[in-house]
Amino acid sequence: MTLAQATAAVSPACRDLVMEVIRGAREYSIGTVLFHQAVGQVLGVNVTDMKCLDMMTLHGSASPSQLAEHTSLSSRATTAMIDRLEKAGLIERRPHPKDRRGRNVVLTKEATRKLPPLFESLAKAMEALVSGYSEKELEVLSDFFAKVSLLCSRNARSSKGTMVVGPIEVIDATPVVDIKPVLSGVQEF
Repeated sequence: MTLAQATAAVSPACRDLVMEVIRGAREYSIGTVLFHQAVGQVLGVNVTDMKCLDMMTLHGSASPSQLAEHTSLSSRATTAMIDRLEKAGLIERRPHPKDRRGRNVVLTKEATRKLPPLFESLAKAMEALVSGYSEKELEVLSDFFAKVSLLCSRNARSSKGTMVVGPIEVIDATPVVDIKPVLSGVQEF
């Protein structure tokens, strides 16, 4: 399904709300990058390095090839990133548990000590914000973020560093719950 086909199914009355959601997602993305940039400055690393650390806090460890895929960096650039993070004392290379020739990258004890306080305030604010939503609203939000994440990662991998212009693949846009009752409760500020 193309973007044009997906948006054609939206009634004119919902089109403005659709555009607000898209704008909100873009602003959220920008805010996230700026936050990670600020935290990166404290740690002495760049935004891409921060995304690597973020992946590792979510998954525990990663191989260099997994980091390259996650960040869309070349092997050479991934090695340079790992070297920077290792020099900063935030990660270390360890033997892969199943492949004698492979290496895994893990967070250091120093990183597990330094990172949580830098994210604590935002994490608490996010939890308070998200806790204000109903269960149905949370299902919609969870579904939306899962699909946006998949959509972005698919397009990042398929574009290989080039801009995707024109119609792009759209993930099944059918929400996991009926969104109409949720939207009827949305109030303008």
